[in-house]
Amino acid sequence: MKFGLGLVIGIVIGVFAGVAAVVAFAVQSDQDVREVFAKARKNIETIDIDAVGAQVQETIADVQTQVADSLAKAKDKAEQASSNGADAIEAAAEAEPVANA
Repeated sequence: MKFGLGLVIGIVIGVFAGVAAVVAFAVQSDQDVREVFAKARKNIETIDIDAVGAQVQETIADVQTQVADSLAKAKDKAEQASSNGADAIEAAAEAEPVANA
């Protein structure tokens, strides 16, 4: 219920914000609001959805590669730190034997 209400309110606010932006642009540029809406509609209609989708997929692939590289580096550093810690513990244990009680 809350999600649906929030979604409806968000859509209404988005529409009002878009209309307000177009009207503000029309007033600032001394253009008729109908002309601005017509230009905006024409721009939306000319967008190549397939090209946008391909660009989004490419960006996601790049991000996935970067995340995989970062995780590999972090894993290597963690393994190196673990190995260095184990070596330090072994060296300390060999240097000073623990007295038996």
